[in-house]
Amino acid sequence: MGTLNCFFSGSPFVYSLVYYHVVNGNDPDNLESFPRLMLLVAISFAVVNSLCILFLRRLPESKERANQSISYEDINGIPNDLSKMLEKDASMSTTCLAGNCNFHALLWVFTLTSSVGVFVTNNLTEIATSVRLDRHNPTLVLLIPVTTMVVSILIGVLSDKYIGTFPRSSVVLIGIGSFIISQMLFLLLADVFSLLIIATILVGIGNAIMWSLGPVLTADILYIGNLGRNWGLITLVNAIFCFALQEVFGVMYENAITTPNELFCFGLHCLRGAFGIGLTSTLLSFLPALVLFIRTKSSFPKPKPEVNGTIAILE
Repeated sequence: MGTLNCFFSGSPFVYSLVYYHVVNGNDPDNLESFPRLMLLVAISFAVVNSLCILFLRRLPESKERANQSISYEDINGIPNDLSKMLEKDASMSTTCLAGNCNFHALLWVFTLTSSVGVFVTNNLTEIATSVRLDRHNPTLVLLIPVTTMVVSILIGVLSDKYIGTFPRSSVVLIGIGSFIISQMLFLLLADVFSLLIIATILVGIGNAIMWSLGPVLTADILYIGNLGRNWGLITLVNAIFCFALQEVFGVMYENAITTPNELFCFGLHCLRGAFGIGLTSTLLSFLPALVLFIRTKSSFPKPKPEVNGTIAILE
């Protein structure tokens, strides 16, 4: 699943390497066989789905009952029961979800940041060409997927291990900070190669945090049984924003071309309009992220020690 995620959210470089060295046998004459590359992806999907069918199981009833009977204390020290929270969230209709503050905070944090990450990933070679650094394209196109892959692994492990010290909503603030700094660098100093590399890596870090913790936060804050609906709605709105941002970039880029019949626009002025929008979008995402951090930090129930001295685990 991780490699499939890299293929679609970052770059097909992972599958390109596997295809060229394993499937293609290092044959340079058949280096760019797109149908065979897609066949490799299709086989990978079949393998992942088969593993899910064979090994994914529901918890035994005894463990499910144990998980649903764990008691907690809220911020006022009043005992409450997790099952009541689950029942309330499980019965939330789509109409009620549309008015839920936590859902909207998640929705706009993810949409306003990850759409910018997709926009940069899709147009990275165009950006490098505009500042006459396209000779570095082979290096640049690998930075985001490689960074995303490495940081995704680290952020997943660390966010689970230190969730008591650093709530996941606080890590999201770090991801937003990465996006904001990257957009400032793209806006003002994209023509400096070293800073272009830093900005690109920061986009990869932001992508990793948002795509790794987005579904987890959705399951943490809202009922996990509705994860498909809730996360599906978030990614749907994000896709619409990605399309809109791409269209806006295309219009601004073409309008900045001053030479007739020229395909490319050269200079930072070609990019400033789009990255001004990107910077505004990421800055706006900070407000719902702060709301999400305050609400989750103050309202999440804390585990209550059991009589035998063991600590109940908050799912």
